[in-house]
Amino acid sequence: MIIISGAGPVGLSCAYFIKKKYPREHVVIIEKRAAYSRKQVLLIRPDVVALLPKIGDACFVFPPPVNHARCYPNATNLELKSISVSNLQTTLDRECRSIGVEFVQEDILNYDGVQKAKFVIACDGYNSPIANHFLQVRRIKLTQTSYGLIVILTPGDNRRYFDTKTPKMRKRGSQNRFRAFRTIHGDFYIGISISKQTFDDVNATHVDQVVDVPVVRDAIQSAKIYYGMENCKVNTVKAFEIPVTVSHPLFKITNSTTFYLCGDAVFGAHFFSGEGVNSGIRAAHFLSKNLFDTNLHRMYTTWYQNEIEEKLSNYKNIIIDFENLELRDRKTLEKIAQKHDIRHSGISTYDLNVMLHQKYTGIRHTVDRLLNHVNILNQ
Repeated sequence: MIIISGAGPVGLSCAYFIKKKYPREHVVIIEKRAAYSRKQVLLIRPDVVALLPKIGDACFVFPPPVNHARCYPNATNLELKSISVSNLQTTLDRECRSIGVEFVQEDILNYDGVQKAKFVIACDGYNSPIANHFLQVRRIKLTQTSYGLIVILTPGDNRRYFDTKTPKMRKRGSQNRFRAFRTIHGDFYIGISISKQTFDDVNATHVDQVVDVPVVRDAIQSAKIYYGMENCKVNTVKAFEIPVTVSHPLFKITNSTTFYLCGDAVFGAHFFSGEGVNSGIRAAHFLSKNLFDTNLHRMYTTWYQNEIEEKLSNYKNIIIDFENLELRDRKTLEKIAQKHDIRHSGISTYDLNVMLHQKYTGIRHTVDRLLNHVNILNQ
């Protein structure tokens, strides 16, 4: 028996990959939740879409409520697919059941089959019960810290949640990537990744004036554009630090059972960046291909190292565009801004330079974080 803990996009993908490759294996997904209710919109890279079972175009969201260039600086708007978590889960659930994957609604810690399984793969997120209880992993905090911003809006009567197929207007060049979804109380929650400078600006601004901070204003305007929220009240604006962690070890053998961590159970990545689900599905596919290989422990660690180093290479190539900004003329700065989908019309050269420097600082921060990941995996 092979147990998958967690029925998120990564867990469902992992079960699908394993059952397709090893149809005679008894694959079981353990999930304590009764329904798929997460409304966040994910950005899926084309190579990941190719790994998954065919997803109908009706499941995808367009235009996406997340700026592609901010999440993936190398990608164009046409390369990425946008889909809500619940739509992706529903599609994968249907495909898994069609090929014989068993579903059990139960807390993984109460499931008595864990110690009898050949493999247990933890796809159950950052606070993974498998990682904490069975592997007793160390959460190593990286030296670099990410920053996030929460804006909670109360919509007026005129609203349409996630009806993004026919927005009233289309605005390109948003400066910040954001995730948006409805809370259980009916409010509208926007999560934004921000720079250290914006974090300091928000915390230094009086509560009555924080909505005038450019990043906050842009997020609210984006929500109105993509979600049709003409009238809304700002309830909460809060900037906070996001500690980035990596789990160690990635696997453990207990008696006859081998445990593996996958997806967010490995890396506590910046949850606004949109990178976690793509990396997690790739990791699940790699595990499924090599599950019975005697060298999988070493191969899996090496795979994660290569995944991170590929991201490093991409970001380092982008950094070249942002070198010596202070020596470049207005026309050159505008070309850089246009290439990286940064709004530049109607602002001064000084402000444009500041915005490009902030973008550069964010990329440098990401490079430093990925380097720390590689160093920990090499330990």
